[in-house]
Amino acid sequence: MKFVDERIEVNKEDGMPVSFIWRGSEYKISKIRANFQDYDLRQNWRLRRHRTRYVVETEEGGVFDIYLDRGAREPTWILYRKIN
Repeated sequence: MKFVDERIEVNKEDGMPVSFIWRGSEYKISKIRANFQDYDLRQNWRLRRHRTRYVVETEEGGVFDIYLDRGAREPTWILYRKIN
């Protein structure tokens, strides 16, 4: 597992991610393994992060943990970590 924590550009269909661009390369998502809300309830309510997280598998066989940070001023997609 490799921690990344970098912004990415995500292409969606029907509200779900179908591909993302990371470091100039496009990764097409073949499967969404998990999809859940991450509210980080340990922090003060004003500092909480509201994220929609996805564990995705790409056509190339990679597995990534990406999320949409809905608590930012402008919703931002982040590649959190590369799992495989």
